[in-house]
Amino acid sequence: VIASDIPVHRELAPEARLIDPIDGPGWLAAIEEALVRPQTTKPARGQSWMDHFAIVASALDLPNEPGDCAQGIIDPVAQRYASPQAHEDHIAPRPVEAERAPQRGTIMPDHSLMGSNDGQPFDQSARPGNTSLPEKRRLPWLFIVIVGLPTMLASAYYLLIAAPIYVSEAQFVASVKNAPQSAAGLGSVLATVGVSAGEEQVSAYKVQTYMLSRSAIADLSRSANLLTIVDRQEGDILYRFPRPFEQTNTENLFLALKRFVTVDYNLQTGLSTLKVRAFRPADAQRTAAAVLDKSEAWVSKLNDRALADAIAQSQQQVDEAETRLAKAQSALTVYRNEERLIDPEKSAVANLELVGRLETQLASLRAQRNALAASAGQSPQLPMLDQQIKAFQGQIEDERSRTAGETNSLAPKLAVYDKLALDQQLAAKALESALIALEGARLDARRQQVFIERVVNPSLPDKAVEPQRFKMLGLVLISSLIAYSIIALVIAGLREHQQH
Repeated sequence: VIASDIPVHRELAPEARLIDPIDGPGWLAAIEEALVRPQTTKPARGQSWMDHFAIVASALDLPNEPGDCAQGIIDPVAQRYASPQAHEDHIAPRPVEAERAPQRGTIMPDHSLMGSNDGQPFDQSARPGNTSLPEKRRLPWLFIVIVGLPTMLASAYYLLIAAPIYVSEAQFVASVKNAPQSAAGLGSVLATVGVSAGEEQVSAYKVQTYMLSRSAIADLSRSANLLTIVDRQEGDILYRFPRPFEQTNTENLFLALKRFVTVDYNLQTGLSTLKVRAFRPADAQRTAAAVLDKSEAWVSKLNDRALADAIAQSQQQVDEAETRLAKAQSALTVYRNEERLIDPEKSAVANLELVGRLETQLASLRAQRNALAASAGQSPQLPMLDQQIKAFQGQIEDERSRTAGETNSLAPKLAVYDKLALDQQLAAKALESALIALEGARLDARRQQVFIERVVNPSLPDKAVEPQRFKMLGLVLISSLIAYSIIALVIAGLREHQQH
């Protein structure tokens, strides 16, 4: 026997001549030598079944003593193949008739267990744990439930029941007046890390929230007769509202609105896309236009309320400042009427100027008298000059008393007047500051107002684009197959775990 020098041949034919598989000249020389030299050794023989199972039991660390469980499993099969004749019958080629295709319904014997001396099949009942013939392979019930049934139901709906749906599309921008512009693509980058991209994005989400809200349903029900549009007879029973198992109420209509109205926001362009689905083209276009109109009206109300809230506090400060100024002016007026003085400070200044002029004249008279007394000491004009000097001195003392030094002088009145005047000035300044703050708050609120700018008006669809029947069927089938594969792997793993 000449064989390749590989592990299996070393185990099955240790007496054979083993040659390297890639040694071409060695193979040629061995074959020529075997052809010219007569055979002197007995043919090589492989291991018996008893030897084979003994090796298997040793590899699995199974006891191989008489009476053991492993021996009880090995012996019934190994003894059938213990004789050389049974081994030769098993490995001998089958006759040509055995290779012919079996007739329909015929159960062929398992030739892997044949090998008796008379060529008869091995008794299947002798195999441990086998009580009946193998059954035909049937389709798993799990595959039918997870893949077959959903695919059949989806096919029945999309191919037989689903009604054509018309989609009207519009695009708009929810812009903020004087909002800072960010760099292109920055909004999407910031959004991925959870940072707000700006006021325009927030405004777009506000508008989107309203379009899918209960308030929008109430507005559309009054203006566009929403309930009639979503309950057309052309629609199928599983898409229109109400479905056979639904009640006609606002809560169910709110849940169903997402089937008919969708709004998507593009972070790259800042455009919002409104899609309205209906069973008639005109219904889709009219509903989309109504959604935009009501959204614009809602945004206008939102701006008015934001403006009112922004200036409310500033307006309150203005009102308080006006009240304070009015009280200060009223107190000052009462004081002027009581004292019969418009401005005590100006009156005091006038008195001081008068005293100054009187003192100037008094000094002139004194100089004239002194000159006259020096030249003519007995002049009759000296007494007259003395009377004039005395009169000027009395007038000066009276004017000084009116300015200060007496209870009814201008000095105490001037202190009260200054306090009232200061209160009036502070109130006026406070009113001026409040008016400036009010105007600033009004300008800030107007800069933050939101406006809906229509980029593309609602279209009138001329073809039903939904449902995409074959695409949906493919998705159902692929999803079912994925689910079946996962569940089948889990079940197989559990069974293997239980067996071990």
